[in-house]
Amino acid sequence: MEKQKISAVILAAGQSTRMGQTKQLLKLGDKCILEHVIDQLLKQKFDQIIVVLGHEAEKIRKSIPKKHTKHLYYLFNHQYRLGQSTSFLTAIRNVLPSVNSAMFFLGDQPFIKEITIETLLKKGNKMMQVDGSPFVIRPYHHDLPGHPIFIGNFRKCDFSTVVGDEGGRSLFKSTKKEAILIEDPGILFDIDTPADYLEALRKVERLKRVSYGGY
Repeated sequence: MEKQKISAVILAAGQSTRMGQTKQLLKLGDKCILEHVIDQLLKQKFDQIIVVLGHEAEKIRKSIPKKHTKHLYYLFNHQYRLGQSTSFLTAIRNVLPSVNSAMFFLGDQPFIKEITIETLLKKGNKMMQVDGSPFVIRPYHHDLPGHPIFIGNFRKCDFSTVVGDEGGRSLFKSTKKEAILIEDPGILFDIDTPADYLEALRKVERLKRVSYGGY
């Protein structure tokens, strides 16, 4: 099966109002939350990785060590205060011309398993081989929808309904959808509040104990 070109997008422009501080910079082990997400994607064979920043973008960018790869890009969303949809559209406008499909991640979900990403990539690549129309693949855990979300053939989508703080949800309603059941609670775990962050720290400690010191 021929591999199709696919971009990864990390939406990380939010103001962290529920956290009370910039959550992208909060530490989990020796890395900040956003760096964990980036490093997870660098393990995969994406043709491009886009990180969309907004609130405290310069501070966040400087806090993440330079990754020695040519396919990782940081974008600044000047309209980030208007909602997640503006970050979604900023990414869409900057996907490489040769790429027709993308997988969207959230910058506050560092616990998604590699096998989950690989499963979505495999399913998306397979569907792109036989279907030229737009489609969405979304993972579910215990009947609850999560991230990342794969959008195939997105250049044929109508983005006029993508507004406000709903990201691409309005687009999903009008596009063919495919659900995948995933045994990965990480697809549901957003670090939005101080309580979420404490739970994330506890999870890191549990993972360290299991792997004898490795995250």
